[in-house]
Amino acid sequence: MSFNNGDRVQKIGNGPSLVGIVQYKIEIPPPRWDPEGETQISYSVSFPTIGTHSIVDEGSLKNAVNPLI
Repeated sequence: MSFNNGDRVQKIGNGPSLVGIVQYKIEIPPPRWDPEGETQISYSVSFPTIGTHSIVDEGSLKNAVNPLI
């Protein structure tokens, strides 16, 4: 799933499911020695309710349901 800047997202996994805002997308191409590898995609996410910022893998995010911040 792909997200855009400003999207409200939630982190998947253990712990509280806080709502964050996508700041920007980070794409890391495969290394030169592995041209068949996959591009890694992460997002810079701001969590304003607790005043933190994180880099989160694309597979660890989902769209927020009822995105109140």
